[in-house]
Amino acid sequence: MNRPTPPVPWSPPLWLTPDRIVLAAVVAFAAAAALPAVQGIPTARYKIEVQPGAVAVVALSTALLSLILVRFALRATTARVASLRCVWGGALAGALNAGLSLAGMGVIRHGDMGSALWELVGGSLFGSIFGGPLGFVFGASYAVVVVSAVRARLDPSHDGPDRVLTTVGVWLFLGGACAELARQGVPVAVSPSRLAVLGLGLAALGAARRYARRAWLARVAAGVEPAWQLDVLRGEEQGAGLLPLIRPGGRLQDGVLLYRAPGHDRYRSVAPSTPAALTTLPEARSTG
Repeated sequence: MNRPTPPVPWSPPLWLTPDRIVLAAVVAFAAAAALPAVQGIPTARYKIEVQPGAVAVVALSTALLSLILVRFALRATTARVASLRCVWGGALAGALNAGLSLAGMGVIRHGDMGSALWELVGGSLFGSIFGGPLGFVFGASYAVVVVSAVRARLDPSHDGPDRVLTTVGVWLFLGGACAELARQGVPVAVSPSRLAVLGLGLAALGAARRYARRAWLARVAAGVEPAWQLDVLRGEEQGAGLLPLIRPGGRLQDGVLLYRAPGHDRYRSVAPSTPAALTTLPEARSTG
């Protein structure tokens, strides 16, 4: 029977997974950057300016294809495969995006699904000229955050989601700032500048949580957290099923974080303790 693991302070909520963080960020970025990215193409800019609903169609199409692409990339078994899926899949999605956007505009304009199908095919073929390279760039950008999430899955730890949150925040800040600079007055579905501000906040939140976790672990090592203590890891059986509190990064996980049930005298009795996470012991503790 599996032993229950007590909740570790500063662990993220169960619903906040690396994959969900990345998927939400990519959809928001795609909706914000889609129109600034194509405003340099005269045909695309003209249609955006004159076609009713063009802004929403382009943003929705880009966000949808980006969501499909990134979900596929996140299932990769290695970071390298995830990167390749983003880059080459992005080129394919970029070409398809041109046709899907034209088809969506056609449906709004004429309400004819037959003509929309022809626009989908023709637009995708034409889109390979402009949309393919743009999709390649988008996919290469997505690879940054996708690889972060894949590594968090392949090498799980309690700070994994916060690492991804920090990476995603920086990525959104830089991407939003670049999209705002490239915008040049083109209408957008999502404000790139607001996306950049959101990214800055997410990066600060992720970094703050990582710092707080390390500070809390230092307090545990100093013995000022009565319900918690560090001990030497005594065999693989004790650490079975436990995640590192902080991603090892090649460091030896020679310690275990123990939770001591409240209501026991720490000095006069041996309180039952439950292993909660793996960790690296402070140098003096591990060698002494």
